[in-house]
Amino acid sequence: MSKKFALSPSNEIQADLLFWVKQYLAFKLQSLFEDSQSNTIDDIIDLRDSILNANNIEAAKKVCNEAIRNNLKSLTKVLGGSTRFYNFAIEYTTSIKNIQDQTMLDFEEWMKLAPSTKKNYVDIATELTTYIQKSNKEGHDFNISYETVRTKKQGKKQRDAMDSEQFKMFNKEIEKYPFKNELTKARDILAIRFILLCGLKPREVVSLEFGKDLIFKNKDLYLHNRKNRYDLPRKHFIRPLNKYIELKEDNYKGYFFYDLEDARENLSVKYIQNLIERLLEYTGIKTREADSEMLRTSLAVYLYNNRSENKQISLNTIQELLGFDRVSKARDMVGFHADSLVKVTDVFEKDLEID
Repeated sequence: MSKKFALSPSNEIQADLLFWVKQYLAFKLQSLFEDSQSNTIDDIIDLRDSILNANNIEAAKKVCNEAIRNNLKSLTKVLGGSTRFYNFAIEYTTSIKNIQDQTMLDFEEWMKLAPSTKKNYVDIATELTTYIQKSNKEGHDFNISYETVRTKKQGKKQRDAMDSEQFKMFNKEIEKYPFKNELTKARDILAIRFILLCGLKPREVVSLEFGKDLIFKNKDLYLHNRKNRYDLPRKHFIRPLNKYIELKEDNYKGYFFYDLEDARENLSVKYIQNLIERLLEYTGIKTREADSEMLRTSLAVYLYNNRSENKQISLNTIQELLGFDRVSKARDMVGFHADSLVKVTDVFEKDLEID
């Protein structure tokens, strides 16, 4: 039986993921050696130990490249996929436990490579998570069912969502959070509401450009979201937007959302994820997932369950707002949270008589 390790030995995403990527690369190195005709066992042991002792991802990559030059060319794809996933994940999530289907989808979109190469690298990233599942002491299961995985597919995962009252309370109570200063407060409330009320992903939020994606003209306030115009709910945005514009610095790259400690850098996705966790804890919202996808799911559920002018907001509208390519994805997101399912039960409770 292979040795098992703690899932989060350092409780910090960069160190934890580096540990697991090194373990995975060392495992693959040994596995691929079995097919090698030109390397001795001592060569492989030395290379394996060098990978495990690497202090950073670049050092591990250097060792693997040495193995590739020594006729282990089949390690090339493994190295490319795992190191790219490492660089992506340490910026896009705060904990190894947060890795899930959506992480893989975002990873694929993040890579600027040919479609076939992206697929290969997502397969490697998924194989990496499978390795972690089998090798962690806690028995943590990522339950990843991404279409291109080579492992056995799982059933569709239903995500948690806030109910309507929690959704309204969260949107209101975040204004009471003890932010560091007025500038931070205005920036962070805007960032959260772009996710909560507009359905943007964190990477879309940090990439917003004022005057291009976000338009404030003749008292109109709207967002060009994925080629569609979306009129922002003015009362939820106008006050923090005015305050933010008043206090923000200009920066040489023109970022709208930027790091207040260093105006030369834009706001990171990792900061957004941390912010979501802090605000959910502050407002007392307890769900299995405390991330941006839970907020986006809550938006979909809120829109689907709350009527406007006696008409239910269609799944097609929710699909466009959240940027899905198929309406089935919006349907899956709403899932068992739809009030219509509850109303079916109510009919039986109220109107169907029994003795």
